[in-house]
Amino acid sequence: MARIPSPFASSSSGSLPTWWPPYPSERLPLFRPLGAAALESLTVFDQQLLGLDRHWGYILALDPRSGDLKVLNPRLAPQLRDTYALTVESGSPGYLWVAKEQALYRIPWTDLGSATQLDPYQVCLLPYAIESLSMGEDGLYASCFQREKILRLDATSGTIVQQLAAPGVGREQIQVAGEVIWVSDRIEETVYVLDRQSGESLARILTPFPSPTGLVFWQNQWLVAYATEEPYIRDNPNDPEPLSVDFRNKTLIAPLSLHPPSLYPLPEPAPIIRSAPACSLHFFPQVLGSRASYTLSSGYRLELTYLEEFAQEEPVAVPHLVWKIALPCHSPRQKVHSVRSIGDPFQLEQQFGQQVAVFDLGSIQPGECRIFGWKAVMDVFSIKYLITPADVEDAVLPEDLKARYLVDDDYLAMDTAVVREAARQAVGRETNLLRKMARIREFVYDKLSYRVTPRIEPPDVVLQNGYGSCGEYVGLLLALARLNGIVCRTVGRYKCPPHPELRGIPLLPEYNHVWIEFYVPGWGWVPMESNPDDLGDRPYPERYFMGIPWTHAEIAKGIPFETCNAEDASIGQLAINHVQFRILDEL
Repeated sequence: MARIPSPFASSSSGSLPTWWPPYPSERLPLFRPLGAAALESLTVFDQQLLGLDRHWGYILALDPRSGDLKVLNPRLAPQLRDTYALTVESGSPGYLWVAKEQALYRIPWTDLGSATQLDPYQVCLLPYAIESLSMGEDGLYASCFQREKILRLDATSGTIVQQLAAPGVGREQIQVAGEVIWVSDRIEETVYVLDRQSGESLARILTPFPSPTGLVFWQNQWLVAYATEEPYIRDNPNDPEPLSVDFRNKTLIAPLSLHPPSLYPLPEPAPIIRSAPACSLHFFPQVLGSRASYTLSSGYRLELTYLEEFAQEEPVAVPHLVWKIALPCHSPRQKVHSVRSIGDPFQLEQQFGQQVAVFDLGSIQPGECRIFGWKAVMDVFSIKYLITPADVEDAVLPEDLKARYLVDDDYLAMDTAVVREAARQAVGRETNLLRKMARIREFVYDKLSYRVTPRIEPPDVVLQNGYGSCGEYVGLLLALARLNGIVCRTVGRYKCPPHPELRGIPLLPEYNHVWIEFYVPGWGWVPMESNPDDLGDRPYPERYFMGIPWTHAEIAKGIPFETCNAEDASIGQLAINHVQFRILDEL
């Protein structure tokens, strides 16, 4: 079984970079503070965890272990509503720095409980509104969404001393930690690690929950705050229809887990999958110094059950029915521990290094009932690559991959004039592999809007319609990429509902899902989502460009997910499927 190489490599030791957090001796629990509505900045004063509630204006002392919280500014809270930025200045008596719109305030810690107005503590007016503050060794840092910059300020005058490009497209929170800046972006759902002097990205880390709104290093680990809304079923006994859907604030704090792949090798295969090697990774070590070529974060152990239940629309006999269903596969972010059959047993078949369960069901009589499928236990992680165009400037594709993945093998309409012209327009004169893929992605997002469709149309029809589901997005991405010499393939098949706090509870996904992988020489197969980053307008987030979250179960890569040999009926006419996830544990 192949071992995944470390994403960190240097010419000397190849060890983890200095900014990589130590392994915590105690993992803090997920903390959903009752009474808080929208936590923003997190900071630490005198070993105490503090958070700013933007909705109410509270500055809160928080204890994730006990669930306790205390309002530290009972009289000043109304003045701090709609405020994003909070940091502390250590010392005696200690100061809290707060930014509200363009005004910067410095409040003595001893005044926090009695102050009723902000005006006496105003230091200066800044040229732009800022969303985050962090005190570094060399001054006060701030994030400015309007300017798309991270700024180092002269705190006495508000003068900008240094500015770095902000890495994402959304509102960002920052924490300076030594020689790096940690940045959380709520739209990108990503934490960036930046070199404090140059602004160079050293890592990109996907978060397990949407809308990260603050982060801090506390108790030997990074904690991230989140603030969003969640739907719920509202029960109103006085209404003729008492149950309705409503929304409520959801805010929480959770540790951000980082998993060095060098310390988390592929497990030994379970007996049922012993005959299958790991998926071909085509993955090679890189000389990157302190930069992470990819990061694994937010790992969970899942149980995934997939069943087919015979439910013929028009009962017919099917002689010697053979039904094939792909099984979850190993990858740098997914480790399969076990797979077992449910109902009828299956045999294993190999398809391009991936395992397929083959159910030999015999002759089926009209109206016959049968349930069959499999149950898998696997570890899944969020993965985010950090590859730059310079890394692949002279990339050379392997001939065997070109022969297999640069052809029209799935009704991609690559020979039609409309698709060929779209492929030309998408990349223009660009020759770099990564820039071409990014331009194709933006072109597809410009041309399409998301809509659930009853069937998957080919790319030429999709371009004319201007809309599609994940399957149509994938088809168009594949066609345009392959016509531009980019090796890529379809990946699927299901996403675990994104509720990691619900352990052991059956979770039922509503739809299947597909995305793509494209091949980067020297790096291997790199994931890219199909449609979730298409938010309607540019700039599109790069949240899932070279990354996917922990929710995705990789089951079929460039091969059919499910087939049967029935000649007179389709899979949908013969059976209905059932899919269930359970989150067993956090890794």
